[in-house]
Amino acid sequence: MESLFLSAAIAAAVAYWWLQKKESKKNTHRLRERYPDLHKFLNDSRANLIPTVKLKMGRMRYLLILLMGAALIPFFWEDWHTDFFNRVELVFVGIAAVVILLAVFPRSAYLRIAPEGLTVKSVFRKMQYEWSDFTHFQVGHYLGDKEILDKDEETIQMFFSDQYYSNRRMKIPKAPKRFKPLADHYGIDNATLAGILNKILGVYRGQPQADY
Repeated sequence: MESLFLSAAIAAAVAYWWLQKKESKKNTHRLRERYPDLHKFLNDSRANLIPTVKLKMGRMRYLLILLMGAALIPFFWEDWHTDFFNRVELVFVGIAAVVILLAVFPRSAYLRIAPEGLTVKSVFRKMQYEWSDFTHFQVGHYLGDKEILDKDEETIQMFFSDQYYSNRRMKIPKAPKRFKPLADHYGIDNATLAGILNKILGVYRGQPQADY
């Protein structure tokens, strides 16, 4: 029986890895199907109106993580009453399961693009930005000031303007640290999503053809 649970955990891990690789590759067909307004905006060289679109965070990856955790529970459960570390691991798995279940709710996490600005909603908080808060978006390998260990794990970095910090009465950090990472790419590859956001900045500034 334990080998069956272990096989399920391994299968979920492989499926998670495959899904990560698939979603990270540029796929114009997927963009056209999921977000036709964004696809049209990206490919229209004369676009001068910012679309209103809500991008939903992919749920399948989180469900696969939940499956991996559930498949490993029998290994912790066997000696939970005598092994302190097994009890700690069970508590950790339980907390992670609750967070993951919250993350897969339809309105729990999304990215909303609108003429008035960008809304980044995560499980526990919602941040709203004006387009003037940004200088540009780019794909990088850093979260905050820490390098990601796996070079395949790219993230979109949102770089902020001086106005963003002055409006919030915050100290302006050094240039390399003036960004926050997006938590997800919302079913679009990072390069394409960064390109869309940079084009929106160009339209907002009246320079849709600008290169950032």
